[in-house]
Amino acid sequence: MSNLNIESRHLIEGFLYDPYHPILENVAPRVARGLARRSHYVEKQNSLVPFIPYLWRYFGCKFVVPMRDGREVVTSLVNWHTKMYPIIYQECREACDYSEHARKVLEAQCDPDEFDYSLPRPGADDPWHAEWAHFTRLEMTAWYWNFINQYVRKMARAVPAESVRFVEYTRPNVETIRRIYEFIGLGDFDPDAVAALLKRKVNSLADRQAPAGRFPHWRDWTPSMTQRFYELAWESFRDLGYAQTSERPAPPQVNVTAAAPRLDDGALDAIVALTGTPSVCHVESLAAGTEARAALAACTAAFATTHDIEALIDRVARAAIEVVYLRAPGYEPRLARHRHDCTGTTRASSVRVSPRAAEDQLRGHGFQTVAVFPVRDAAGTGRDTVLVASRRRQRRTRLVPAKHLDLSFRPYRVVDLAKDAHHVLDEVNRCCAYLSDPALRLINDLAFFQAIVVDLMGLPGRKLGTVRDLALDRTRVNLALRVDVDIDFAAAMGMARIAAERAAPATFFLLHTAAYHGILEGDTFLRNRGAAQLYRELAATGVEIGLHVDPYQLYHEHGIDGGAAVRTELEWLRELGIAVSGITGHNCASVYGAESVEMFDRWQVRPGHWFSRDYRYAPLGVLHADALAVEYEGGSLMPALEADPDELEFVNVRPGGDFLRDPRWLRRYLLDNGYCCWGYDFNVWILGSDDWVIAGREGQRQRFEFGVNWSRVRDFLAELDHTRRVAITLHPCYFGKRSAPGEPPVAG
Repeated sequence: MSNLNIESRHLIEGFLYDPYHPILENVAPRVARGLARRSHYVEKQNSLVPFIPYLWRYFGCKFVVPMRDGREVVTSLVNWHTKMYPIIYQECREACDYSEHARKVLEAQCDPDEFDYSLPRPGADDPWHAEWAHFTRLEMTAWYWNFINQYVRKMARAVPAESVRFVEYTRPNVETIRRIYEFIGLGDFDPDAVAALLKRKVNSLADRQAPAGRFPHWRDWTPSMTQRFYELAWESFRDLGYAQTSERPAPPQVNVTAAAPRLDDGALDAIVALTGTPSVCHVESLAAGTEARAALAACTAAFATTHDIEALIDRVARAAIEVVYLRAPGYEPRLARHRHDCTGTTRASSVRVSPRAAEDQLRGHGFQTVAVFPVRDAAGTGRDTVLVASRRRQRRTRLVPAKHLDLSFRPYRVVDLAKDAHHVLDEVNRCCAYLSDPALRLINDLAFFQAIVVDLMGLPGRKLGTVRDLALDRTRVNLALRVDVDIDFAAAMGMARIAAERAAPATFFLLHTAAYHGILEGDTFLRNRGAAQLYRELAATGVEIGLHVDPYQLYHEHGIDGGAAVRTELEWLRELGIAVSGITGHNCASVYGAESVEMFDRWQVRPGHWFSRDYRYAPLGVLHADALAVEYEGGSLMPALEADPDELEFVNVRPGGDFLRDPRWLRRYLLDNGYCCWGYDFNVWILGSDDWVIAGREGQRQRFEFGVNWSRVRDFLAELDHTRRVAITLHPCYFGKRSAPGEPPVAG
């Protein structure tokens, strides 16, 4: 103890910011105590799996990973749950025949069990995410065994190979344990003592004096139980060497469907023309067991009936001299792995193709460029996945025929949600209270903003104006306050009132996807009725109001027309009597693959009419700034493309962790990302509790000051050449200090 059960789950899911902290606080002291008494310290903890790379960097330690037949593991876990400790996926709805001991354990449980919490669950990119709530415990434990073995292999690749030893442990013997001793460097091996422990089956149900389990051994499973295990755990079962063949076993189908006829595929014809391939081989037309070679190998129908996606892709890849063309039913860009399913009344096999897994497999066959995109299916009612791969390196866009790319999205619909201004502000105050935790080092109070305004108004040679003034008037105004209201509208109102009291110009950009504006429920955006009153009160202070646009969240995450959303919310604000003439973009090209303001033709950076990120496609330049009377973009964005956008690290690699407070990432974003640049001479951002960054250029000289305080920013502004234009970007959440959860921001 502590087992790091909670931290383990959070690290797997990407929520643990500093993995070294729990190691330093919990693991290191017990390692130190152990090494003070003995030459070696050994610890067995399942929850340490995601910490493997960090433990190695901290201790330089070694790792022993036992492997065991997944069918044995499933049987053991289910019996362990029902007979000894019922802490294996307690959310499972399947009825259990608990032993008396297990019932007592359940009755004594008051809070959620930490070990149960530590077990991973399918994320949104997992093919079984939506079905998880209805899984049996066999299904849950089979999924777990597959996931954790894939995950531990991934973690093991992050440390030197000589530091990890995988051990087959389904039927361990004395020699197995001897090899572990040698790997660790222990010199006191006692074969007789080890043999006795193995005979006793240490830590088994029998060893714990629990009754023998009742869940059947895998040799007694029904065909459907075995098939279900294969559907959920085949990857690890195959990769760890437990399968007799590399090809997934065919399901015991009741209705066997003959191979579907080849599609009359216009997209394939377009690819043949684009790539200039002289010959085409349709793999599904070949007799079973035969192989062929052609410049372009295509498969346009067999995915509908295959029981092994990987084997089919391998077959097509071997047949292709230059280009592969694959077409599969459905388009699911989120899926991290393929899904094979043989459930339902017909027992017929169905598959769902993962674009990511298919691309990885083709790259393993030597294909240099892979494009995956959606097209309309033959019936015109849904989508198919098309995958084109070339052995030559080229731009992905060259392998996507624009005529066949499906860029249709669900319409953006809005209804009024009866939530008044009081309830909106109450929710904001409750949701933003966590930011006031001193440990986060993020928060300031409104008095700090007032001090900033006073200093700015008194700076000699600095003329403070709105962002519109700074963007459009290059001679009169050289300084502007840009306030992006991402989450904390309550703090924003306090800041606007302070600006009004001091007669300080400022521009507040409202985020149309923020919770204070409304929530998305299914296909419909529920706009808060009270938002209209709040926005009128904000406008009444005299500050300028703009729109913080976030169309690509709607396109990418929800399949909803984000361009229509921006247009609709812009028009709605104007219907309230608010004169909106400017926009800023929420998030950036590192997150979405394009800047959010590229929805407007005037600020488009990428060439063409569309782009993709993680196999999710969205349009560019579909909103016309002049037609919508949008005069300026708050960052004064300008293109700066140095290469194919998809080859730029800034665009192609999604940032992780707390990237906004990572000086390397922030310098790249503000100064030299190779994708776009900002039209002002300097950008000044607040990042936390009196924590600032200054970034910009004076001629050819770059200036980047990270982690400075306001005093330094004020001195910098006072010393700067008066011809230099500066935008100061503030987020109200950094000024919303609260004395208690649910309280409004304190004034000082």
